[in-house]
Amino acid sequence: MTAPSHPGEPLAFDRQAAARPLLRRAAAPGPDGLVCATDPADAGWDWTTFHACRLTPGQRVGRAADEMERLGLVAEGRVTAPTVPGTSRWTRTGRGS
Repeated sequence: MTAPSHPGEPLAFDRQAAARPLLRRAAAPGPDGLVCATDPADAGWDWTTFHACRLTPGQRVGRAADEMERLGLVAEGRVTAPTVPGTSRWTRTGRGS
């Protein structure tokens, strides 16, 4: 989808970009736990970068504090993460294996 150039104009649907294959096979976890990733240039979309990590108990993963929004999705296990370092924590539990 492409953002409209004028307010009120509908989103444009790019069929070529939509037809690009998005299936990504997971690899063995790297040192940072990364098993699968894609970004806008690779996937043919406008905004989203995706990283899937498989972490061992106690392993940490971090992302830069920049202008990008972050989404944490817990597929399995439990995670606790600082939302604002030193002030609040976010805890979620995913499904069992």
